[in-house]
Amino acid sequence: TMTPRGVHRLPSLRIASCFPINFFVRYRRQELQQQMLVFPRPLVATVPDSAGDSRQAQQKDLPQSGIDGELRGIDNYRDTDPLKSIHWKLSARHDEYKVKRQHRLGAPSLVLDLEDFSGPLEDRLGRCSFLVDQLSRQQRAVGLRLGEQFFPPRHGTAHRHKLLTELALYGQC
Repeated sequence: TMTPRGVHRLPSLRIASCFPINFFVRYRRQELQQQMLVFPRPLVATVPDSAGDSRQAQQKDLPQSGIDGELRGIDNYRDTDPLKSIHWKLSARHDEYKVKRQHRLGAPSLVLDLEDFSGPLEDRLGRCSFLVDQLSRQQRAVGLRLGEQFFPPRHGTAHRHKLLTELALYGQC
């Protein structure tokens, strides 16, 4: 059976070792004083039509680097840079490769509302969790509305973790 979402205590641990060549087994039970957070089980979903506001949706420059925005500057090449960002003319004049640093254009931000999804609560939480994870991985700004609570759209791993935590704890005391 699957562990339900929410905060759970980690179970005790049994550590065992065989001595010499399985002649006898020593073991020890260790109680763990830690908790774990179980996120809702993700269910494949598509973005509801009501997510975000198309009148306010607009592209904006993100502070992270990318290849589709305005030129931000010239820098030395790093192995994580795409080859198409190399500034070949400038590189020919120097001893090392130079790359164009550009801003990345951001897609419109989205606000997901738990009420926009159909079905039982656990299914709605699963669909919302799936979209929070997928949209965050696509580096879209995602917000969340859970009843009276509102979390404005933002980027980043910490924000994604916060939204998933709120979904995991939703409706629990």
